[in-house]
Amino acid sequence: MIPLRRSLTSILAVALVFAFCGSAVAEAVRIRVGANPVPHGELLRLVVGVLADEGIDMEIVLYEDYEEPNEDLVNGELDANYFQNRLFLDGFNRDCGTDLVAVGAVHFERMGLYSSRALSLEEIPPGAVIVHPADNINRGRAFHFLEDAGLIRLSANASLEAGPLDVVDNPGKLRFQGAEAEEVLAYLDRSGAVVANCNFALEAGLQPSKDSLFEERVDPLFHNVVVVRPEDADRREIVDLLRALRSERVRNFIIETYSGAVTPAF
Repeated sequence: MIPLRRSLTSILAVALVFAFCGSAVAEAVRIRVGANPVPHGELLRLVVGVLADEGIDMEIVLYEDYEEPNEDLVNGELDANYFQNRLFLDGFNRDCGTDLVAVGAVHFERMGLYSSRALSLEEIPPGAVIVHPADNINRGRAFHFLEDAGLIRLSANASLEAGPLDVVDNPGKLRFQGAEAEEVLAYLDRSGAVVANCNFALEAGLQPSKDSLFEERVDPLFHNVVVVRPEDADRREIVDLLRALRSERVRNFIIETYSGAVTPAF
């Protein structure tokens, strides 16, 4: 027979263990994820409840530019970000000496060529100014996009960071002007046309399939990815976040909401 005092002590110890474990389970792990508002923020909001059910309290931090989300991730102010493609990430790591890593792709966004003056590519007047994103990666993407549209021809050895100096044939004598990616659409009424990233076009109420003169073809190089510091790549909360973003619910939302301007990458 177990002595009463020892029995009571054992019961109390077990009770304390269960109380401690219960409180630990009840307390959600908090993560902060940086994103551009559209479509990234919208897709993240879709999975807030899913993550909450798994004990993860996600705060979405919205940015209107392409630099701060990576800077804040490096500085530890974010646990992850979701706004960029792998090429942009590689360029940031190269230029800033950082080692951020992509843990998985979620979607692709089509660049578009927009004009308030021309209704077709043929109507872009000779000598028109084409405004494009100024950063190396999006600039190069824009110039290859303009080549696909038949407006220019690049040199055979033009890199993925091509620019005006790589143009070897320009029948329309187009002129080129760079601007911060988030500011490109501000030049819509002051230029012949602008090459805009999809997220900023959607934020401005533009529908690439209807409002653009030309749409970018899908290219895996530009799939948008979830990015973290290397030590967090296998962290449970990050694995669960990526799994939630790559769910059937998110896939269906992308297909039904963005009319092909944004497409699933999974």
